[in-house]
Amino acid sequence: MWAVILVFVFLMILALSSVFALAQSRVPVVRTPTQHLDAITTALALAPGSLVVDAGCADGRLLRSLCRREGVRGLGLELNGGVWLWAWARTRLSPVRDRVRIRWADLFRQDFEEADLVYAFLMPHLLPRLYDKCAEEMRPGSLLATYLFEVPGRDPERVILLGKRKDPLHIYRLERAASPDRPKT
Repeated sequence: MWAVILVFVFLMILALSSVFALAQSRVPVVRTPTQHLDAITTALALAPGSLVVDAGCADGRLLRSLCRREGVRGLGLELNGGVWLWAWARTRLSPVRDRVRIRWADLFRQDFEEADLVYAFLMPHLLPRLYDKCAEEMRPGSLLATYLFEVPGRDPERVILLGKRKDPLHIYRLERAASPDRPKT
């Protein structure tokens, strides 16, 4: 009986976290299409020793794909508890499990200082804030890659068109910190 109650409570916590995540971020769970994983992995060409952060990793599929390259480490951040659990479990069962961590966390409360690349498939209203966070915390020369949506008011270093629909992958090289007088969103 206690086991049933504990499972029920756990499932309720996951359901409530999903509602909280949607209310907090106004971002639905959308995964990077499977058919684009290899092209994105090739385009980003991470070197051994690189740390990639997937900001809003959903099921973690892109992060696991990027970390198939020898020596690449990954950190996935997911605010939705149910989706986090799925990503965590899939990663634990994958060949890259020793190099990838999946955290149930708000990406804006995490430190990106060690990251060489931050990847995001987020709604456009969050991208300026994410860009500023990356520019403030990451080393010059680090990359921010956004799938489908560009950062408003910023020019990407390059845009790669993926698949038949020509879905864009915007790649930004972070050269300097954002202006300290720029308001935070």
